[in-house]
Amino acid sequence: MPVQNACPACQGQKNVATPDGKMWQACPTCGGSGKDPGSEIPFDYVFDVAAAVFGANTVLTSVGVTTLGEADFVWKGFAATPATGWRVRFGFGGGGYMSSGGQGSTNDRVLAELIAGTGQWPVPIWPHVVVPRGGKLLFDLENLTNAGITLQFRFIGALLYPSA
Repeated sequence: MPVQNACPACQGQKNVATPDGKMWQACPTCGGSGKDPGSEIPFDYVFDVAAAVFGANTVLTSVGVTTLGEADFVWKGFAATPATGWRVRFGFGGGGYMSSGGQGSTNDRVLAELIAGTGQWPVPIWPHVVVPRGGKLLFDLENLTNAGITLQFRFIGALLYPSA
């Protein structure tokens, strides 16, 4: 579950006084949500798939990464190597899949060339995806080659801790 404590700046009221004290404005700390935005600590999950497992023309389903149980994970970017020869479909522990038309609008796998950024130029994930502590980043993989592929995925983001 994402962080739901009251914002420490506005105490959940969503508004704060302007610097001169004559007017009210949306709280700049929480963006007017009234919820604690928490503290983000940069953190990446790295996932490897061996060629012996991801053989020629193989389809692997519901492969995934379980997030740490201590904090929610905010997924902000994605990088992978190699960037060709496979397709992927991302999903979550609740059974839904990500897609360009919104969660659940399509179940097609996407070509690596269209989604796999590099370490220097990761593909941004926007809007960011919050995976609850102890949740799962799931994906289905399809090898499009006639040989095994060794893959490495890097899920770039941050651990989200409530404010003290």
